[in-house]
Amino acid sequence: MRMFLTLLVALALAPEASAQVGPERLTGRFDTLVVTLRLRGEQPLGTMENDCVGSVGRRPALVFDYDPGDAPPRGIEVRMVSATDTVLAVLVPGERFDSSGGPAACSDDEGGDLNPLVLLESPIAGRYSVLAGPLEAGVVAEAVLTVRAVD
Repeated sequence: MRMFLTLLVALALAPEASAQVGPERLTGRFDTLVVTLRLRGEQPLGTMENDCVGSVGRRPALVFDYDPGDAPPRGIEVRMVSATDTVLAVLVPGERFDSSGGPAACSDDEGGDLNPLVLLESPIAGRYSVLAGPLEAGVVAEAVLTVRAVD
């Protein structure tokens, strides 16, 4: 399920900030990327109009550069699995986490069992930043983040 959010509070994070992992380079119908993460809820994700709230780290969990190539997929799926209730937000190329807001894909439980899932339909070329963390501030979560092309 694709959801959008508007950030109503300023976050000290830009998509080009140093990520835990990346930048990874993904092209066309790329092979699935699987990353194991240790996430800490250091700052609020924000108060969003769609109630997608939680806490995230001060830097992106993953940054990837995407090139659709000659045979782009229908979409890119970003999924996280954890024993802890987690949240993720994905900034598409050109978006920033700042007080000016703007749409960003966000998920809390769309992947089932308290796991987030974001589907980016018709992805464009550029840099994507994945922000992830536990729903509750101050909690540390171990998680597996998967990014895959979807036809």
